[in-house]
Amino acid sequence: MVTLEQVEQLEAKVRQVVSIVEELRVENARLKLEKKQLDADFNVLRERYEIATSKAGALEGAQQMVEKGILEAIDMLDEASKNYNEVAGGDLNNEIEPYIVPQEAEEDISSSDTTH
Repeated sequence: MVTLEQVEQLEAKVRQVVSIVEELRVENARLKLEKKQLDADFNVLRERYEIATSKAGALEGAQQMVEKGILEAIDMLDEASKNYNEVAGGDLNNEIEPYIVPQEAEEDISSSDTTH
């Protein structure tokens, strides 16, 4: 037959199990809340990552355009230099009449015309 002492031991064990279950429920609720917060943080970070990736791609595209423009400008300068050397006969000291006369020189020319 079951003694009173055995019933009391069983009752103590049941109370212990109930206490553990309650602690686990509280911890489970806390972990669920923490998971929601971590999910929200993750979504924010994912959005920021996507924005940063998009900006990096745009900057890379812009950089490639700038590099292409610089290379084209260098090619144009090389071609102009080549053409100049062909026209000037390779002598960079040849004087070529400028298309645009500096403003000071224009004033000198016009003042000398009016004094005569």
